[in-house]
Amino acid sequence: LRKMVEAVREVDPEVKVVVQLSHGGRQAHPKLTGGVLIAPSPIPDKSVNATPREMTREEVKEVIEDFVSAAERAKDAGFDGVQIQACHGYLVSQFLSPYSNRRNDEYGGSTENRARMLIEMVRGMKKACGRDWPVLVKLQMDDFVADENRLKLPESVEIARMVSESGADAIEVSGGIYESSLYGNLTSVRTNVGKGEPEAYFLSLAIEAKKALPSTPIMLVGGIRSKSVAEEIIEKRYADFISMSRPLIRDPDLPMKWMKGEGLKSDCASCNDCLRNAGKQGLRCSKQNT
Repeated sequence: LRKMVEAVREVDPEVKVVVQLSHGGRQAHPKLTGGVLIAPSPIPDKSVNATPREMTREEVKEVIEDFVSAAERAKDAGFDGVQIQACHGYLVSQFLSPYSNRRNDEYGGSTENRARMLIEMVRGMKKACGRDWPVLVKLQMDDFVADENRLKLPESVEIARMVSESGADAIEVSGGIYESSLYGNLTSVRTNVGKGEPEAYFLSLAIEAKKALPSTPIMLVGGIRSKSVAEEIIEKRYADFISMSRPLIRDPDLPMKWMKGEGLKSDCASCNDCLRNAGKQGLRCSKQNT
């Protein structure tokens, strides 16, 4: 990890480097876990065709401690902060959602109980790494699955408030889990995404989060490709930061081009081929020469 930070610092000593911490939970590939998946509850995951084992209370505590220890190692390696992946159906967001969390102990049931794992992680990291060392959270705002018993915006905004009050320094809003992509339930927010449209398809989620938490830095991710769209989001205070991934896989120099007034819109279409083919060809745009 230290070598990674040093490599970035060689390019720009002033740039801030944050590492994301995650756990696959029931979305992990069974071949990589020895066939055993763990989750808040034994709810089958259709995206991996497997049923996880319900975690014991002791295992929940152990995972929380592991995340805190990982944050300490990240700080020792020179990272400027960490982001907890509490989104996209990974383990922490599985605890947040009533769709995947049917527990009857202090980590299930009420909104506060389902958010307990995440809140204890944030507090633990702040205690171990110092109040001034940034801890960010990428937060699930809607599961986008065809089930009324899913995590939805009103409840996720309340969770965002709890996370902010627990000490998180910024919240990145996003949505969807593996199953929602599998069954096309993201179409309402990602219509024609293969054509590069629309941009900022999670904008409404960020707006609601910002209304509820005006003093908490909010980050927005999801299909942002144009400099003009990014500037409008910031200028109108829909969010405080923008987050991009696939457009930078397509063109790593895009931010520098924007600063120079060049390449004002990425031609990335968010087709996801870069991620689907990463295991075979490495993380790169499969349409690099198109």
